[in-house]
Amino acid sequence: MFDYSNLSDNEFEKLCSDVLSRELDLQLRYFGPGRDGGIDLVDNIIQKNTVVQVKHYLRSSFSSLRNSLSKEIDKIQKMKPMPKKYYVCTSLELTAANIKEIYEMFSDYMDSDKNIFTKIELDNFLSKPNN
Repeated sequence: MFDYSNLSDNEFEKLCSDVLSRELDLQLRYFGPGRDGGIDLVDNIIQKNTVVQVKHYLRSSFSSLRNSLSKEIDKIQKMKPMPKKYYVCTSLELTAANIKEIYEMFSDYMDSDKNIFTKIELDNFLSKPNN
């Protein structure tokens, strides 16, 4: 429904920050481009209660997204303190099997597969009249 192809990676992170801040009812902080140590968005940089990894993989395959996300697991394990809640936000439309696979990768850090926001969830959020 919406076209995210004209957004840079940083602009897509800002969009995800706005959407997830409202959906989760908390203020997420985003940062400039650069090495992020596995944190694209966070509610509190010191306590890391909620951490979001954003992947703007619009013209990529699921296998590319999966490979990139697999590298994030090691980064999560090195975070001090460990995040209490972890989310993934991507510009890709994913199948149920794709979502299940991502959730299984991060199940130690996610409450449910609802912690994975895809293009479909972003479109649904932005389609609501109050957004």
